[in-house]
Amino acid sequence: MSRVVHIGDSTEELQVRHQQLIAKSREFSGPSHTAPLEDVDLLVLSTLNGLGLDLHTLQRAVDHNTGVVVCDEGFMPTGVLLPLFEAWNHTEVLHGQIEASRPTKKRAWQLVVQEKIRQQAQSLPPDHRVAQRLNELAGHVRSGDAGNTEAIAARIYWPALMGPNFRRMPRTRLGPNGALDYGYAIVRSLVARCLVGVGL
Repeated sequence: MSRVVHIGDSTEELQVRHQQLIAKSREFSGPSHTAPLEDVDLLVLSTLNGLGLDLHTLQRAVDHNTGVVVCDEGFMPTGVLLPLFEAWNHTEVLHGQIEASRPTKKRAWQLVVQEKIRQQAQSLPPDHRVAQRLNELAGHVRSGDAGNTEAIAARIYWPALMGPNFRRMPRTRLGPNGALDYGYAIVRSLVARCLVGVGL
């Protein structure tokens, strides 16, 4: 389970001292909150009131393989800071990634889409007709998802999960769609952190 720390409007300043992340409260009498930086996977900065943050704090976060996500005025993640050279074999892995053949890349995408559709099916009751259909679709994903099975699955999955009138509309920032956008951005940042950690 990943540990994500959200820094909001109540925090005035972030520091790192003795490998501890320290969030100083904006209220004069408020206490500081601390967490061991090595236990923090992702730090999400979302405040409209400004935040005291120095380069030393960002460097320590990178040293501890902690991703830092910056949010905009609508509290949606817009950028991420990640360590670049966490893996000992970074150059070797990078060359392997660059030199991967087109069929290898298409096969990798096929596996990603298959697993995504299987996970969608698992989020529904096992006897749900859409769950059964999703499992069928996962088995029909072709190399590179040439038949766009991912989109076909999404079209039946979201109404089954959220109700018949729900439509997934990214970047609307409203209601469940806004919450899903936020959640996706956090998960994406955690995945990016893991990928960079192994040299990709």
